[in-house]
Amino acid sequence: MTVALGVVTTADGMRIVAADAGEKRVELPLTAIVQQGLPKKRSRLAYKGQLDGWASADFNTYCRGLSLVLPDWAEPKHQLFTHMLEDGTTVYVPALAFMRAFFWPSNEVLPATFSSQNIDQFAHIAYQDEVPMVVVQGGPYALKSLRPDEGNDRYLKWLLASASARRAAQSVELAALKGWLGIRLPEGEFDLSIVGHRTAEAFYATSIEVNCVKVGAADNISEQEELFYLHRSPVGEVERRASRVGPTVSDAEWCALEPWLRAEGFLGGHAGLILMLRRMVNGYWDIAAPGIVSEAGRVLRTWSNGATLQGLLDRLDVMRRGVFPMTDGRLQALSSDAMDKRSHPGAASRSAQVFLDTEFVDRNKEVVFLSIGLDSAQGQFYGERVPGSLGAGFSAGQFIDEEVLPQLGLGVGMQGAICDIASALVDWLNGLDADRVEVHYDFNIDYSLFENLLALVPGRLRVELQPSHIGYLLEDPTGITAAFMAWTMAGASKGLRRHHALADAMALRARFNAVHPDQSNEEDEV
Repeated sequence: MTVALGVVTTADGMRIVAADAGEKRVELPLTAIVQQGLPKKRSRLAYKGQLDGWASADFNTYCRGLSLVLPDWAEPKHQLFTHMLEDGTTVYVPALAFMRAFFWPSNEVLPATFSSQNIDQFAHIAYQDEVPMVVVQGGPYALKSLRPDEGNDRYLKWLLASASARRAAQSVELAALKGWLGIRLPEGEFDLSIVGHRTAEAFYATSIEVNCVKVGAADNISEQEELFYLHRSPVGEVERRASRVGPTVSDAEWCALEPWLRAEGFLGGHAGLILMLRRMVNGYWDIAAPGIVSEAGRVLRTWSNGATLQGLLDRLDVMRRGVFPMTDGRLQALSSDAMDKRSHPGAASRSAQVFLDTEFVDRNKEVVFLSIGLDSAQGQFYGERVPGSLGAGFSAGQFIDEEVLPQLGLGVGMQGAICDIASALVDWLNGLDADRVEVHYDFNIDYSLFENLLALVPGRLRVELQPSHIGYLLEDPTGITAAFMAWTMAGASKGLRRHHALADAMALRARFNAVHPDQSNEEDEV
């Protein structure tokens, strides 16, 4: 077994001074310390905390703990760190163990730390826009063993992003110039897996894996707190703060949020919003691109002091849970006599009539959207939310559980997220080849939900909407007969029955055409 004792500078460069198994003095090339210089692995312990409180110790203490007998000529210049754990165990870690842990892939990065060029030959900081960004080098100076798919570059990103980690890399050469195998320990909250030899009162480390390290804002080039996951197979779980929003935003959700976000002064773009939400969920910033962290961080700090951030979360909550607030004044207006009950052909050069129905769970001041159906001479639209999005054990009462929920997932129309349904609905309305669309409905909440869905896709609707409340048809005998015939046809052709949004929209259209045949602008159906 070879024990690394220090560094010597020769005409050919720096070499490692060591004692071999025969207690002879040997000089090893820098590349040899990747595998040589410390004993074999033994038992394992976990350490979580900072390294700034670790003290220096005599390397001979480490050797005695491992029953290593150094030759008489040896004057160890191998730095040793020590720290007492809460359980009273004293941990001893030689500098070489920390070096192998920090400078990875160690077969190339570790030897490079003994040079003046240091880790800058593998990566650099691009000072662009407002936030500097770590860029791992390509070309002839790239790491030959670098595997981006395995995340090998994250060590380099941490080493350059953290000012203290960069100083740690540079300290290796400074110590070596004085003959020492030493290092200045970096700052941060570390999660380490330490391997070595355990005795009754001490633990002598021979190898370390850095699972993750949290870098403080003052130590990070982004001036934001950031958590770096380093080892490919971290040991243990790192605690994360919970949040009711996920770290991603779909394209449809972004289209719904963008106008509101810009009105609130957010200029970070789709990627910036995702970055900000991920910061809220995970408790750290990802440096995704120059400038994004700064903008997202500025907005998050500003919004956290007011109601804007809660407004964002509320909007996302509506989109994802499909729970829409109902305003008493608007509901009253939609069901009042003042609302148009008859169509007005000729008010626009091209008009279309559509008949609307929705299925929902009424919770007094808010409703949970389930599905929407529209029927017209030009075609039909139907959209329902994914059943799994309702949450485990979702129950809305006996009627909804027995009549509505069993009719979801029958393969009619589209099934998707709320924003995707809203986007498809707008596209369908725009495709009716009309300047104005008369939307007939028999219940105020139906149209209110329709409005709320369209509000999720602002600026894309190209037609004028004319709401028309025709609830009075529900008591008309001619309309009742026509509706039952429509439900029968829907069952025969589509396998649908009453209380399915599309079946009810078809029935509402049948009522209107039966009672007001002179006001229909539709072509005869085949």
